[in-house]
Amino acid sequence: MKFKWFSYSDCAGFELHETEEMAKLVAQECLDAYIDDAGNEQYSEEIDSVCWGEVKECATEKPTGEVINDYGDYVADYVLEAIAKAGVE
Repeated sequence: MKFKWFSYSDCAGFELHETEEMAKLVAQECLDAYIDDAGNEQYSEEIDSVCWGEVKECATEKPTGEVINDYGDYVADYVLEAIAKAGVE
């Protein structure tokens, strides 16, 4: 997983980013859009959904070693593993 940062809002959804700066920028743009849309009216309740942060763990494949056919397909489990252990720089 090369994307270590995320942003989220109800209108834009969940997005992954390579840098902290980009995650914060996208979240700020979403916040600004909510503010602009409100004008002189009350803010949308969705404004509270805007956030950004760091991804701490991601799903990582753990092959069991069991091959299930002649094509080399194998059985694997998945576990949540810290980004650093999962090979993300």
